[in-house]
Amino acid sequence: MAKEGALEVFYSPFDYINANAKLVIVGISPGETQAKNANQEFANLYNNNLTEVDALKGAKEVASFSGAMRNNLVKLLDNVGVNSLFNLSSCMALFNEEAAHMVHYTSVFRYPVLKNGKPISSAKGYLKSPLLNHMVKSMLTSELEKLNNAIILPLGQGVNDVLMDLVECGVIHHSAVLSALPHPSGANAERIKYFLGEKARADLSVKTNALFLDKARENLLSQIDTLKGV
Repeated sequence: MAKEGALEVFYSPFDYINANAKLVIVGISPGETQAKNANQEFANLYNNNLTEVDALKGAKEVASFSGAMRNNLVKLLDNVGVNSLFNLSSCMALFNEEAAHMVHYTSVFRYPVLKNGKPISSAKGYLKSPLLNHMVKSMLTSELEKLNNAIILPLGQGVNDVLMDLVECGVIHHSAVLSALPHPSGANAERIKYFLGEKARADLSVKTNALFLDKARENLLSQIDTLKGV
């Protein structure tokens, strides 16, 4: 779709917007697994006579945060009580017919972005790139403006920074952003296990900041309680 220096943007069908969503989950950019799943599901649905809108909706539901990270994401969301906020037994319901209508999945950069041939791994510094800045201003901003009553969950390096920029611009409210949940990627396994209480602090490597994770979990639990009116 576009190229700027080491950056390349490729199309994949992540266009559908669930304007009635109560929760918005924002990643960095669709990865290889997610893009492949979206492409295949859209082709399958469209070739079986679904409308373009329904095919886009189905493709996004199947592909968003698909793969191993989906189970991790559900565990993390349930751990801080997002399921109870929406009266769900588990946030796995957000990925099936029971509660898919309650969630909107998106990314800071809507379409797959490669940097030097590999999926982009951070949203930091997006303002320095006219291409990435344009994607935020022309796509993400318009999406979130249509979802101004939803709770927003940032996932991935630099995503919260982008959302805070949009808070300063008045696009979203600070109180709507649930910050600092660990990214559900398998590459983040140790941080996830510690956050979930599955690994002791004494067993952590030097790469994992236990104090940061403890504070993040405390803040998220407090935010959830506030939203629930506890």
